[in-house]
Amino acid sequence: MLSEHKGAELFVQLAAGVTRKDIEFHFYGRAVGNWAALAEKAGIVVHGAYDPADLPRIMASTDLGVVLPVWEDNGPQVVMEFINYGVPVLATRMGGIPDFVTSTNGFLFDPAAVEEAIAYVDGADIASLRGMASAMPRLTSPAEHQQHVQRIYMEALLPG
Repeated sequence: MLSEHKGAELFVQLAAGVTRKDIEFHFYGRAVGNWAALAEKAGIVVHGAYDPADLPRIMASTDLGVVLPVWEDNGPQVVMEFINYGVPVLATRMGGIPDFVTSTNGFLFDPAAVEEAIAYVDGADIASLRGMASAMPRLTSPAEHQQHVQRIYMEALLPG
């Protein structure tokens, strides 16, 4: 979602601040208020809502995922989706994000220092990003986690 608390202003600042001409920013999902128009004005391609079945195609064409909440989000689902699809993540150092995003699978920055993110993107090397992507270990999916927890409960509940 493109909204204030999800970092829409940071995304607009990032896209407007990057000087490289060979980089495109795309946004998939719902936008609140006038954030879609502001994003487009900053050069972001706004696709709007997508069908979850399209996620593999979207992720296959993504070199760097951007997750920019400005509030203490405990663990944004999109971070886990990027990692499970092997997409390095550029994210704010907020909430539970640092539990998942490290120097081996992305780059973290303080929301008050968007210039760090701009410098990271301007200096990004596609070969390095792809190397990072190929070495990223998968996380447990929500379905796998649910099955694991269910097994633990069943073992605890079964007699003897």
